[in-house]
Amino acid sequence: MDIQSLIQEADSAGVSLFIEDGKLGYKTNRRLKDRSILSRISGRKSHIIAYLEGQQASRLSGDAPASLSQKRIWLTQQLQPGSTDFNIPMWIRFDSSWDTHKLETTIRNLISSHEIFHTCYYEKDDEVYQRIQSDLTLTVAHYQCQQSSEQDLTAQVQAFSAHLFELETDMPVRVAFFHTATGCDLCLLFHHIALDETACQTFVAQLFTSYQQHTTPATAEQYRDYALWQKQHLSSPAFQRHADAFIETLRGAPQLHRLPLRAPHAQNTRSTAQTIPVTIPDALADSVKQLCQEARITEFSFYHTVLAILLGHWSKVDDVMFGTPVIHRPTANMDQVLGCFLNLLPLRHQLDYNWSFAELIDYIKGKQNALMRYQDVPFEYVLEQLKPARQPYVNPLFQILVSNHTSTDQAHSDTQSWSFVSSAQATSKYDLTLKIVTAPNEARVLWQYREDLFSTELMTMMSDSLVPLLTQLMDTREQTVKRALTEIKYPTLAQLTSTQIAPKRTLLGALAEHAQHQPHAIALRCHQQQISYESLNNQINLLAQNLLDQGLKQGDHLGLMLERHCDMVIAMLAALRLGLIYIPMDPDYPQQRLEYIAQKGQCKLILCEHTQQLSGTFAQMTLDELRAQPVVPTDLDLLPESDQLAYIIFTSGSTGQPKGVKINHGNLDNFLTSMVTQLSLTRHDTLLAVTPISFDISVLELFAPLMAGGEVVIAPQQQRDGLSLKQQLNTLPITVMQATPAGWQSLLDAGWEGKPTVRALSGGERLPTTLAQALNGKVACLWNMYGPTEATVWATCQLVDPNISQDIPLGQPINDCAIHILDEQGNPCPPQMRGEIVIAGACVGQGYVGLASQTAERFITLDSPQGPVKAYRTGDLGYINCEGELYCLGRNDHQVKIRGFRIELQEIERQLQQLAALEKVCVVVHTMPNGSQKLIAYFADPTQTQDCEQLQFQLRQVLPAYMVPDFIIAMDKLPLTPSGKIDRNHLASLEPSPEYNQLVPPANDQEQQLLELWKSLLNLSDIGTNCNFFALGGDSITAIKLVSQLQALGFNANSGHIFQHQTIKDLAQSLIPNSTPNTALASEQQMHGVEVIGDAVSEADLQSLFDEFES
Repeated sequence: MDIQSLIQEADSAGVSLFIEDGKLGYKTNRRLKDRSILSRISGRKSHIIAYLEGQQASRLSGDAPASLSQKRIWLTQQLQPGSTDFNIPMWIRFDSSWDTHKLETTIRNLISSHEIFHTCYYEKDDEVYQRIQSDLTLTVAHYQCQQSSEQDLTAQVQAFSAHLFELETDMPVRVAFFHTATGCDLCLLFHHIALDETACQTFVAQLFTSYQQHTTPATAEQYRDYALWQKQHLSSPAFQRHADAFIETLRGAPQLHRLPLRAPHAQNTRSTAQTIPVTIPDALADSVKQLCQEARITEFSFYHTVLAILLGHWSKVDDVMFGTPVIHRPTANMDQVLGCFLNLLPLRHQLDYNWSFAELIDYIKGKQNALMRYQDVPFEYVLEQLKPARQPYVNPLFQILVSNHTSTDQAHSDTQSWSFVSSAQATSKYDLTLKIVTAPNEARVLWQYREDLFSTELMTMMSDSLVPLLTQLMDTREQTVKRALTEIKYPTLAQLTSTQIAPKRTLLGALAEHAQHQPHAIALRCHQQQISYESLNNQINLLAQNLLDQGLKQGDHLGLMLERHCDMVIAMLAALRLGLIYIPMDPDYPQQRLEYIAQKGQCKLILCEHTQQLSGTFAQMTLDELRAQPVVPTDLDLLPESDQLAYIIFTSGSTGQPKGVKINHGNLDNFLTSMVTQLSLTRHDTLLAVTPISFDISVLELFAPLMAGGEVVIAPQQQRDGLSLKQQLNTLPITVMQATPAGWQSLLDAGWEGKPTVRALSGGERLPTTLAQALNGKVACLWNMYGPTEATVWATCQLVDPNISQDIPLGQPINDCAIHILDEQGNPCPPQMRGEIVIAGACVGQGYVGLASQTAERFITLDSPQGPVKAYRTGDLGYINCEGELYCLGRNDHQVKIRGFRIELQEIERQLQQLAALEKVCVVVHTMPNGSQKLIAYFADPTQTQDCEQLQFQLRQVLPAYMVPDFIIAMDKLPLTPSGKIDRNHLASLEPSPEYNQLVPPANDQEQQLLELWKSLLNLSDIGTNCNFFALGGDSITAIKLVSQLQALGFNANSGHIFQHQTIKDLAQSLIPNSTPNTALASEQQMHGVEVIGDAVSEADLQSLFDEFES
């Protein structure tokens, strides 16, 4: 064991070592249980004497190193000389019973007794030192405010509290008395480099004790002794082994919480905070207290873990990072020493929601031991070792702070009354601060959240669910944690139901009505052919008769492998009329895929353009051959029932083979009736149909206008590109068109200037905001449609606001349908909580062909007030906000985890699309030969006009660094799946070209200058302008040094530049020469990316402290 560890062990055992007349002595104030410590001390007596003499010599030299937390505060303050972020004001109001002169004398004596208040700081050889300045004197200000209003008094206190400390020369404390008509207000202003929160409390306790007892506490040791101890402690092999064990527990931990934000972290956001207090009911608090006593765990440890479970549940993760402030005083002799002892301990909760209650308690015991065991590992040391990916405006490692506060329930004396006054709006350095307050007769949790990041509704719902979770855990201890979470009863649930119930009609019935009431109106048009409703009805019946004569009957499967012409629609309608189940088969599909569909779909007959288009095992016939057969008149009055299948569409399957989705007549008629109603389709509408019938959205294009009595114009097979669609829209009286976002973009790319009479429908993929904005100025209106094939085309629709600038909601459910958000266990989520989008009601299909297990997994039954209802699990992640708007966050299989960060790939895609009006973008994760994972963004750029490096630079302005793709690659066109969607699997398998892995040399003198700075600071020789500062080993301290050197070179730089522009190329573009080198930065500039340790003293803590003193 090294000497330092032996001395620390002795101190823990109650043995205090000292040197007197060159000899080693010890004293103890309690009986030693294990006297072997004395033998070990005796055996290494000479080494201990040398160590203690060295410590004493360092202490008497006048200079001592600053502690790690002081060093970080110092460096930050040097970069931000106009900032008062580190000021800690304490405003105490006394009535006239307090002796102001005695208070001042007590304060002066107390400050004189602590070296920390007479310490100044300076920097030498990249190290920060503290020096005792005995000639510093405390100035106590007195202000006469007897005539001042409360508002004026507040302004004066705030002005006093905004003092800019000069740490090289000033005392880190200021005192002022504001004399009022009823007494006086005392303002104590400390700089954080001198005191942390606990030290503030200790100072006030000493102040009140000294005031009452007319004494000044004697302190054998001072804070500089702690700084010396820390420096030696951190260099010891025992500490490094100990700290390394702790570091290992944090590797791979998530570096950003997953709570839903109302807006991303950004430079222009403010850290003002709101607080929601949650009081634990007395009986429940007593139950927790008793449990903790029996299990030998602290209440703080218990509540700490329960909060991790709750936030993990809301975040949909099982790996939660909290920061917890701890006060580490290495020896008992330092209990009354004032200084900055605060350390932030990152605690990682790796949760298992299947824990039993007993397993949960065992976990808490282990976590409590870790908190005690590793509290001496400085947060700065953790950062240096882990080198987490950095991003501006976000605290590294954790953004949620959980702190412990204790108080008493005793009231303060009425004879010497006082009160604490809050002088400023509450702010928070962290996204969320959870303050656990425990007292003999109460327990509460204060939820302090940044209002720029979280909505009040979300925080209210989250905080309101704490007591129900605690109740479930404590009352039913035989259940699992998961079960306790599912039993939480939320006052409102995330669900939407259709607000309009249109009278249902049938497609076949509507066609018969139109044939009777408007026989000569045009129903179908393609090329030069046009068909009236009367002719359409006749041809449907005739073709149905032909099919019947071929031995087909209700329930048989009919394959349709036809080109795009009017006969294709007639064949579909004839199949529906006869009660057959039609199966679309795109002639452009590969033969192997077509044969799979025919076999899996059990096609009794396939109608095709050419005989024997498939292998001879399938019955095939052309329409000409079918119509040439003699017709035997048969009664066709019998119409199919609503529960009979109407069609089967094969979509891409996760196994690589297409899967058939079964839709019945009830599903189809409900959908068409809803679309006619919601889109206000009439007989005066003409829809341009552009989608292949193998894609289910073609059902709307071909059938909805016919149900309304309108006209369908079928875009021919070879006329569905942007230029052809532009010509058709310009020359034909089209009033409605539906396409995927890619289809609409191709139309705009072709130069379409718009048509104010056209209603545009977009669906099949996410509608980018930029595309919506472009379209809304060219059409009568734009609808955003959402829904999977399994829910009969569209399940929701939304009329897009022309002025929208944010993500576009998915809208409200169609007739007789509902939307639910369910968690992983299938339980309803409250509003704002992420979960799986589940569609229920009349739109839900009938399962998959021949896939019983997948059908059972995806098609489920939900309870409703009207009884059990069929539902479909979409696999899409989404949420419903408090305003009842539905948003999709992407597929649950598009969420990845890289370098500890969970990333939604579609969020990166959205940003790229918005930055450069790119519509075809795909971000994938590629595994490199060395096993590392890289984010790669592909986009379609046939003209090769986009600058990929510039795109990467722009992305860094709007995305966290960890979300910026490692490579951005342009392609002539992106590969597509047979259904027309981007082939992500193929892109993920592509190897980036070698050119994307090369070190990029500097392109100009400024980049060369930065390159040399980086080489010097990072002690590296091979660096490219495309290398990441933090990936090369840079940390916040190195970043601060870099900023200092940039300022010396005449650049108006701050640390935000380094954290936001992490490559030389990006940084060079962002730097602006300062007109006057070496001048201070503007006071309003914010220090971002550099973590700040400690919080100002809260009102609750001071109240507790005063209560304790006066009791």
